Amino acid sequence: MEECKISESQSEAIEKTEISGERPEVFAVKVPNRSRTKLLFLIRLRTKIKDLPIYSAFLNEDQEGLVFVEAKNKNAVVEAVRGFRYASVLSEPVKPERIDSYLEAFKVKYKEKPKEEEQVLNVGTIVKVVKGPFSGTKARVVSVREDKVWVDLGGGGGGGAQLVEIKAESVRPISPESI
Repeated sequence: MEECKISESQSEAIEKTEISGERPEVFAVKVPNRSRTKLLFLIRLRTKIKDLPIYSAFLNEDQEGLVFVEAKNKNAVVEAVRGFRYASVLSEPVKPERIDSYLEAFKVKYKEKPKEEEQVLNVGTIVKVVKGPFSGTKARVVSVREDKVWVDLGGGGGGGAQLVEIKAESVRPISPESI
């Protein structure tokens, strides 16, 4: 989801609410499921144009038909969604303990890929072609450029060299023992 930047006046409003002890509340807006993304963009646009005290808006895939809006008060949310077809702000703000469960869905869950070692290709290195029409063929590196490699595929029995330019990511160096 794209982050929404807040204006200086909104930043000042946040600081004032933190000093005064007021906390922004999260309101739920009921809207047809197919229109949720459009409503997010409308809220973002109206927040910028009208300088509304809205701090964030988000969707939760588990809660179809709802858009959650963090704002100073309900009037700001009503003003942001005014005129949007079938959109209505629910009467009470969302309870803080329920918000935490919605935000759990935003935690990124992934396994970090092991970093591939930077392969060093030098002239004379024996490589195996792993991608493309010459896949599985062993070759000798003749020339190395930024992202391309010229390799000698060993010729077709006539004793001549068969030079081919291949992307560097399409070859892997092989150990001398496996030759």
